[in-house]
Amino acid sequence: MRDFLGIADLDRGALARLVESASRFRHDRSFRSGALAGSRIGLFFEKPSTRTRVSSEVAAVDLGAHPVVLGQTEVGVGSREAVRDVARVLDRYLDLVAMRVFDHRMLVEMAEHAEAPVVNLLSDIEHPCQAVADLQTIAEHCEVAGSVVAYVGDGNNVCHSLMLGVAKLGGRVRVVSPPGFEPLEE
Repeated sequence: MRDFLGIADLDRGALARLVESASRFRHDRSFRSGALAGSRIGLFFEKPSTRTRVSSEVAAVDLGAHPVVLGQTEVGVGSREAVRDVARVLDRYLDLVAMRVFDHRMLVEMAEHAEAPVVNLLSDIEHPCQAVADLQTIAEHCEVAGSVVAYVGDGNNVCHSLMLGVAKLGGRVRVVSPPGFEPLEE
């Protein structure tokens, strides 16, 4: 896997391994150190977030990487500079680009033009890293395969990623959303 833009980018085995690694990362401090030693990870936040920013920065440091945090005001993606141009610049300096954006199309375009892997920290369509964390929590309490997971809330990016992830691991999801806030059909 080169990019992680959504749950569909992982096959069942890769998703299961990622969930298991997330659990090990949480519970085993020795698992954290050095895996990304010497790498530089760009964390781009078009859409601000306290939890995603802090957890991403801490995870990068725990794994031995150097995080470079960028905001829309510094970079100006789509306003001052085209996505393809930003991708070329970031490629010169970074080993991975993780992005929290309003529009999923920006992630797709960045992935098309960047040689460095691109990771979706959140978009309007999916929130795959959050779904992996949710799957980890579920897996710590029961087997995902064969389970029925209830999701109550608007059919947003978290809902989309969680539905895909649970299904990929052999479970089922029941979604209850208010009228007009259902998940996307696709």
